Amino acid sequence: MNKQQFLNELRAALAPLPAVEREDILADYEEHFRIAAETGHSEETVAAALGDPRELARSYIEGMDPPPFDPTDPTLGGKAAYPYARRPQSHGGITAGVVLFNVFIGVWVLISLVGAWIGLWMVPVVLVGVSIACIATGICVPMIMVKWSLILGGIALIALAILAIIGMVYVTKYFFKGIGLYFKACGKLCREGKL
Repeated sequence: MNKQQFLNELRAALAPLPAVEREDILADYEEHFRIAAETGHSEETVAAALGDPRELARSYIEGMDPPPFDPTDPTLGGKAAYPYARRPQSHGGITAGVVLFNVFIGVWVLISLVGAWIGLWMVPVVLVGVSIACIATGICVPMIMVKWSLILGGIALIALAILAIIGMVYVTKYFFKGIGLYFKACGKLCREGKL
């Protein structure tokens, strides 16, 4: 298989990917062929060393790195006929950036969000406390009009507290879900170098 046949098969197999990503991958493989030609290697040797274009495309579509070049491949006669191969990418710089961002900014944002979450939970707690105080005061007050005003006001505050608790259950659910998604995104960024 020559260069054009290899690239055509790879282009067809990469069809499910976005055009920009597909062209970037094809440009990378064209670079493989260009460098190999400069070092005196034939297109057929390079194509054999790179492997089956459909398998390479499948690894990109599934989000994995393509298999690395194997210099002991029997099709190459057991020696490295093609010295330039796609090397696994290191994501050390991205990982360091994610860690530094989280240490200097992310932790403080998280602390602020947890503080706000705790503060929001205090709203239903205070409403329950005030409603209990209103009802207790209403029971102890001898005047009938004030008594029933305080008791009914306390019951209304209990209803409001129940609504606030229901709201905070949802806020808590999505708060922790969002934090989980953020940590997953950071992990994916560190592992794969992209979101």
